[in-house]
Amino acid sequence: MKKTQLTTQDLAGIANFYRLEHASTLAKLRYLESMLEKLNDAPASSEVPAERMVDLAVEKSKASPAVKASPAVKATKKSAVKVSKPAVDKGKPGRKSHWTPWIMKMIHASNRPYTQQGIIDMAAKEFKINPSNRQKLVQNINAHIYRLRHTKQLVSAKIPGQSFKFLTPPEWLGTNNRVKPEFVANLK
Repeated sequence: MKKTQLTTQDLAGIANFYRLEHASTLAKLRYLESMLEKLNDAPASSEVPAERMVDLAVEKSKASPAVKASPAVKATKKSAVKVSKPAVDKGKPGRKSHWTPWIMKMIHASNRPYTQQGIIDMAAKEFKINPSNRQKLVQNINAHIYRLRHTKQLVSAKIPGQSFKFLTPPEWLGTNNRVKPEFVANLK
């Protein structure tokens, strides 16, 4: 590993940073001691060893049932602190959308690319969406198509002779980002 050579100016800057941190820490400590003195809860001296501070914290939490210690931190008789394992993340909370899997399944099942409007029309037809809810459907599907394109699960591609761009999985693309002929043949 390469050793870094620091200039005297850099060293002075680092030393100044630590002096400022030391001063602010002492000021915080003085404030905490004064608050504890006002509460008549701890000795005025800051000479209490760290091991004793953990014991004091455990005793105080046992003495006052209204204040409970955090379940993540447990103190043992040796004054060592153990941290329990965090809860396992079970995925994102909330409702899961059915549009993303439906769009991908529909495109793969029909074996042909679709325009955004074609996907919206198929969804309105298949799920029997009322015309009054059409705007909400358009917003939902457009948001999911954007997410699919952003995560590279779908791409926009041009098909010769068509004025619209079609949404297709990236593996269906040939040269020049055009849809392969076997998938274009499936268009009606």
